[in-house]
Amino acid sequence: TEQIREWLITTLDAMAGGGIYDQIAGGFSRYSTDEQWLVPHFEKMLYDNAQLAFIYARAGVLLDRGDYRRIASETLDFWLRDMTSPEGLFFSSLDADSEGEEGKFYVWNWPQIMAAIPDATDLKLAAAHWDLTPGGNWEGRSIPRMTISVAALADRQGLPPERVLARLQDVRARM
Repeated sequence: TEQIREWLITTLDAMAGGGIYDQIAGGFSRYSTDEQWLVPHFEKMLYDNAQLAFIYARAGVLLDRGDYRRIASETLDFWLRDMTSPEGLFFSSLDADSEGEEGKFYVWNWPQIMAAIPDATDLKLAAAHWDLTPGGNWEGRSIPRMTISVAALADRQGLPPERVLARLQDVRARM
């Protein structure tokens, strides 16, 4: 029914735009600890990501949503890149703790952001797109989350969406 369709789209959009989705490396954290999907439990599980990749791919095809297909692809790319053993086996999870601190490799302080994104134009685009600020959006640091779509950001900046997307993809690779 239409109500289910709208609920699905609202939920998929919220998850894909929130901190539960790793905006930089791809893949989903196990669950969100808040109602805004900002703060995840930073652990990533194979079974969650396998199911979500399938759901986003299927929704992307059925709803003709390129952004959902991109999320599915980025999630699968993450697992192939970072969660596959040299023998080709999948690891079942990625621990939430990094160097003894939960989420350390997923949150960014302002000096780290500026070091990763030295170009002023790229920094402005990335900061607007992913809510990256000097004061952060969580405990003085930033959990990247999508606060404006690529299309809206491109319109605001007077740039073609393809150019903004390409610049953001370049920034993601550097981060």
